[in-house]
Amino acid sequence: MNTDRVLSQEEIDALLEMVSKGEFGPRETQGDKVREVRLYDFTRPGRVSKDYIRSLQMLHRHFARVFSSSLSSLLRTLVDVECTQVEQLTYGDFLMSISEMSCLAIFSMEPLKGVAVMEISPQLVFPIIDRLLGGTGANTPAKMRKISEIEKAIIERAIESAMESLQEAWQYIVEDVKVKLERIETDPQYVQIVPSSDTVMLVIFEAKFNQAVGVMSICYPFTMIEPSLSSARPERWMFNYEAEANGRYVSEIRQKVEKTEIPVRVYFPPSKITLGDLLQLKEGDIIKTEVRVKEGKLIDPVIIEVGGKKRFWGKPGRVGRRKAVKIIGVIPEDEGR
Repeated sequence: MNTDRVLSQEEIDALLEMVSKGEFGPRETQGDKVREVRLYDFTRPGRVSKDYIRSLQMLHRHFARVFSSSLSSLLRTLVDVECTQVEQLTYGDFLMSISEMSCLAIFSMEPLKGVAVMEISPQLVFPIIDRLLGGTGANTPAKMRKISEIEKAIIERAIESAMESLQEAWQYIVEDVKVKLERIETDPQYVQIVPSSDTVMLVIFEAKFNQAVGVMSICYPFTMIEPSLSSARPERWMFNYEAEANGRYVSEIRQKVEKTEIPVRVYFPPSKITLGDLLQLKEGDIIKTEVRVKEGKLIDPVIIEVGGKKRFWGKPGRVGRRKAVKIIGVIPEDEGR
């Protein structure tokens, strides 16, 4: 093929026209193709297996049930603890998310290596302290602050209860685990259990009792719990847990119900008066009831109301120096409403 051929003027004009119309251009080479590049942030580790998260959810739902029961006994009131979320993040993100007023409990879990952190928000710490001191749980500081050394010693009772409940829950995965409270801190800067870039698993709970509502969380270094989670089979140990729990929790719930305080009122059966008499009532007036009396003693029984419902007929009297009422009959359910 002759490569020295000279183009004619007509051919040159045709080529220039093709270029101007965009019909002719440089050939695309293989090296000109743009490859998609995915950025990787080394401070944000890859996602943890869904099986690990599922195992932690099941385990800590069990912990929430046990801790609800033990804390209810300690505070002498009904406490509800619920596991609301399990998430993966870095330890640095965890430290940035907690309040400077929180109570931080560092604990170990032998034979697992390392330590973990339990964080209790001030909205929960102060009501617990108030309740342990005999209050209602409503006496909290007007402005949130860090707890004092004395308050730290008081809240330790509740934290120890949490440690016992946590040990019971983890025994389904690590049979010989020993959960031990190491120390209590109030400053996140002194709680450097792992480097800030390390992966941790955060389990979040919501706790309620009386008028108090607060959040608590448990932060585990992933390197601490990963060996145990990798060998755990949630469906197997949860089956064992459910079988054991059915009988145990029925008994515990019954004990809690039996200790629950409910109001009891004793009063005379209702009497009727006219609207005119009602409008004329004034201080010092005597209202004549329909209750019969003979020789200074009541003939008609009084009504005993339990929990806002009429339950029994009774006879008032005295036991020692205290007034009392003796149950002499049961009011039918359809009449007690």
